[in-house]
Amino acid sequence: MTTARLLTAVLALAASAAVAVAQSSHDEKVCTGGISSSPDEQVAACTVLMRGERYTARNLAIIRNNRGIAYREKGDIDRAISDFDEALRLDPNYSRAYANRAAAHLDRHDQVRALADYDAAIRADPTNAMALVGRGNAFADMGEREKAIGNYDEALRLNPSYALAYFNRAIALANSSQPDRALADLNEAL
Repeated sequence: MTTARLLTAVLALAASAAVAVAQSSHDEKVCTGGISSSPDEQVAACTVLMRGERYTARNLAIIRNNRGIAYREKGDIDRAISDFDEALRLDPNYSRAYANRAAAHLDRHDQVRALADYDAAIRADPTNAMALVGRGNAFADMGEREKAIGNYDEALRLNPSYALAYFNRAIALANSSQPDRALADLNEAL
């Protein structure tokens, strides 16, 4: 092979690698929500990333979790739960995956499984305010308003500007005949 042909082949290979890296970077941004995209686009991007061999188990757990979120947004709860299961197999202490699987169980009105997963999420990360709000929602769905309010209180202790916690607590307070406190929480949520 001549030097010119060898140089052309090396440059073509380098250009091909650069395109692959750029595509991988784009897929990472879509999969993680760094680029606004539809759930279908997020599923596709995460699926491409899962085929890569350069990710650690923790990174693959994050990719699976993100794809599960996209499947849940599409209403495909079975696939969402499957991805959350795999994320937790890869990283058994992944608090967000427990919380996301719990939310999927709530979509199915399975409060028992949801509560078990929210409990696991909070054990894995006691500062996970999202899991506390979710657990509060599960208790509220079961009519256990005081337990729901306690979880919203704890979430707000951890994150005093968490609007959803204020909003959900307002609903629980209103249903507990505490309209003044509910109105104050609605104002905080706004």
